[in-house]
Amino acid sequence: MQQQSMAVEYALASPAELTANELSAFIGWIGDGYRPLASIVDTTEADVLPEEFMAHWRHNRRLLISSAHSEHPVLTPAQNVEFRALHDHHHLLTAAGFGWAGELATYHLACATAPEMIHWILRSEILLQAAYKLETGEFAEQKLVRV
Repeated sequence: MQQQSMAVEYALASPAELTANELSAFIGWIGDGYRPLASIVDTTEADVLPEEFMAHWRHNRRLLISSAHSEHPVLTPAQNVEFRALHDHHHLLTAAGFGWAGELATYHLACATAPEMIHWILRSEILLQAAYKLETGEFAEQKLVRV
């Protein structure tokens, strides 16, 4: 199964370093995607379950994004929250849910709008992390991996 093999890949891989150009492109892509969403984002320090996110969206037409556990190897906590908002908005746009199919759909949507040089980052951030979480029930320590 693709999900299972990706979870193993993520668990076994060593963290990768980004080039300055990759980091700049990643942060720029996040900012460009987040700016139009900023006015409809509500943040909370609590963890947000998919059901809570969807209920908040249905009732308020606003994105409820957790700022908890925002430490990231290359992003500031604020940038990581912006990335979460963009990613969760992609879940709404694809209407594919928050399971494996939803993560695949959001990954493909993200890649369609992102520079090719950061596709490996999106694979790590979206697919590999999600595969690990879905397989183990736990979030792994955050890292970026090239596999």
